Amino acid sequence: MDGAQCNRSLMHCCLGKNPKIFKTPSVCTANEIIFMMDISHVLKKIRNNIIKSGLDKHCTRLLKLPNKFEIHWKMFIDFFEWDQQNSLQLHRKLTNEHIYPDSQLKMRNYLAEDVLNSTMLNSFKIYKENLGEKGQILNGVIEFLEHTSQLVAIFRDGRPIKEMSDTRLNELKLVNSWFFEWEENTPQNEKQRNLMSHQCHEDIHSCILGFLDLCETVLKLQTSSFVTPRLINSDVIENIFNQQRSTYNGANSNPNAVQYKQTINSIVLGQTSISKKANAARAHTALPYPIDVKKPALKKGLKHHMKEVQ
Repeated sequence: MDGAQCNRSLMHCCLGKNPKIFKTPSVCTANEIIFMMDISHVLKKIRNNIIKSGLDKHCTRLLKLPNKFEIHWKMFIDFFEWDQQNSLQLHRKLTNEHIYPDSQLKMRNYLAEDVLNSTMLNSFKIYKENLGEKGQILNGVIEFLEHTSQLVAIFRDGRPIKEMSDTRLNELKLVNSWFFEWEENTPQNEKQRNLMSHQCHEDIHSCILGFLDLCETVLKLQTSSFVTPRLINSDVIENIFNQQRSTYNGANSNPNAVQYKQTINSIVLGQTSISKKANAARAHTALPYPIDVKKPALKKGLKHHMKEVQ
């Protein structure tokens, strides 16, 4: 899932307002439903919360860890300007688009990942040494990046997880505990300003705990199926949505049931709805929208058929 309000409302309806467990029995089948936020959306939300943090007038947050070290977006700007002056840049992928993103650039997944990955972590460690005693101010950013870089590295790992004793799962548990302790150790009257948004923290827990539940559910079956972190994404769903809204319905962002029925059949029959980079590439293909074939085909035109459907 992404962080859309409709998805969040559905999750709260099934799990409660402040869920600690992100799976629940399905009311339709014997299986369980796992609510897991897409890692790309989570990383972008984390980056956006850091952008809002600082001492300037336009900053709405001042992220502060329990050890009182602060996290400012100005620190990332200062590092970028310092790194641009080096003959051999530490973070070669970093550009103005990463540091000064507009509303459209904020939607780019790679821009958020490049700011929160291990390359940025190692670059900040060297930058801290260059600042000498003044570098202590970067302790909060470095501690923060130590955990976000773990998220990026694990969820972009192409090696399958074949057992629950995999070290990557233990690392995810530690990352989740760190963010949870940050919330718990922040005074109630400071949470709104010194923490990331409540939705952001909730999405982090949903992403991590949902992934752990997914691994447990799949591996418990003891089949030849494994979980590859890099393939856990919503690409196939977004691909179908894109075709539903634009390819077949002329940029119609709200198709009705009849339009959806006709379109999904065209998608299934006309072109693939499975992304090779998604887990669905290993699953069965999509099924067409169910149509009652018992009734004889009508020959009175589309308008009459629409009335019969209604």
